[in-house]
Amino acid sequence: MIALSLAEIADVVGGQTYDIPDPAVQVTGPVVRDSREVEPGSLFVAFVGERVDGHDYAADVVAAGAVAVLAARPVGVPAIVVD
Repeated sequence: MIALSLAEIADVVGGQTYDIPDPAVQVTGPVVRDSREVEPGSLFVAFVGERVDGHDYAADVVAAGAVAVLAARPVGVPAIVVD
């Protein structure tokens, strides 16, 4: 993966950053949608599914090393919010 900063990712996806102390922080790990696959430096994409809402795992994935969450709403941890 090409390392991109959270500011660059927000610009690419047309999102707004929330609770990000340093937008220059780079995502250096994989982009994942399964909270069990989070690694240090990853970006977690929060999907709303039929039975599970990925937004509910935002604090857990950041604690596990994700740099931020790509989300549909602010989640109380570093996030890029898109429609």
